[in-house]
Amino acid sequence: MTRQILAASTALAAVLVFSSAAHAQADSATQPSATPAGPTPAAQPSDATGDSGQLQDIVVTATKRETSLQKTPIAISAFSQATLDRQQVRDVTGLANYVPSLHFAQQGDQGAILLTLRGIGNDAAYTEVADPEVAIYVDGIYSPRAQGASVLMYDMERVEVLRGPQGTLFGRNATVGAVSLITAKPQLDGFHASIEAVGGSYNRFGTRGMINIPVTDNLAVRAAFVTDRHDGYIDYQQAPNVPGVNRSAYVTGGTKYYAGDQKSARVSALWNLGRFKWNLSGEYYKDTGSPIQSLFQTPRAGQKFWSTLADTAPQTDRYSWSVRSNMTYDISDHIEAAYIAGFSRVGGTANSDADAGAHPPFSNADGSLNLPNDSFSENNTAFSRYDFWSHELQL
Repeated sequence: MTRQILAASTALAAVLVFSSAAHAQADSATQPSATPAGPTPAAQPSDATGDSGQLQDIVVTATKRETSLQKTPIAISAFSQATLDRQQVRDVTGLANYVPSLHFAQQGDQGAILLTLRGIGNDAAYTEVADPEVAIYVDGIYSPRAQGASVLMYDMERVEVLRGPQGTLFGRNATVGAVSLITAKPQLDGFHASIEAVGGSYNRFGTRGMINIPVTDNLAVRAAFVTDRHDGYIDYQQAPNVPGVNRSAYVTGGTKYYAGDQKSARVSALWNLGRFKWNLSGEYYKDTGSPIQSLFQTPRAGQKFWSTLADTAPQTDRYSWSVRSNMTYDISDHIEAAYIAGFSRVGGTANSDADAGAHPPFSNADGSLNLPNDSFSENNTAFSRYDFWSHELQL
């Protein structure tokens, strides 16, 4: 699947270069100046004024219908894709820098994101033993595990963060708020495409792109992808030189903790017959990076802060795929019926150190070996798979 995504990314880049050249030649004869390709982004909180100097209308769906942000009686932070790009928000964790009272934590073994709003959250809400207090929705479909593609944000129409209890419209797991991710939909107005690459420290390299193709007057297809990888930055400490301790049991090289290697692809289609509209999308996600690792706030003497004494090598191989469907029918000019359905599967394996070398072995004054009891542990997910179904009727 990794090779298929990379091959698709290369093919898409070639199509974009060829198509852009062809469209540029065709447009140069009829247009005095070029205009940006792509759909007009949703109004943004930080770009609320247009060329006329008047406030633009910001439309949100926090009440399960399209309403003006100024007239919606909910504490909302709304972001368009342009705003997310400008503020370098690449995943759901980046929202914590721009949304009041939103915080996040990460759970290494399960690769989960734990969200907290207004000081309330559940740090065990990454397995079936507990439910979160901050619900995550993707295109109106609840995501019970904040893992996989639900945490990545690419080719989005907008992102809405609703603060405060949202149980009336978003269910019991929205005790203190909800995060609603709305992906970009196919457009019938013409061909649109974009591609970008990013690089950084720790050998970071990422790509993302999209292509929108109107097939007929009432059918359009859109494809998007994202890849992002970087090396880990937690160095390994040298194994303790203590008589009786097998130094080879400690990790001193190889993949480091906090490495990233994520990739995802999404294909969506829009069938517009006037009163009846059908949005259908499929999405795949793969994570082969490495888990996070706990660190001392005050490192032991002679050790760097960004280092760990690990006896377990990091390993992550997680995946998710999902299918989402949204059918709407306009019964009248003021009444719409909608059937929203989805299926997703999240699973994989992982292995990580759980003690972070907090209690290394040492020699007693008499030369005997001291191995602290119950101080060595690891998190190991040999196999996991969660399947989720969702069906909802709205009027």
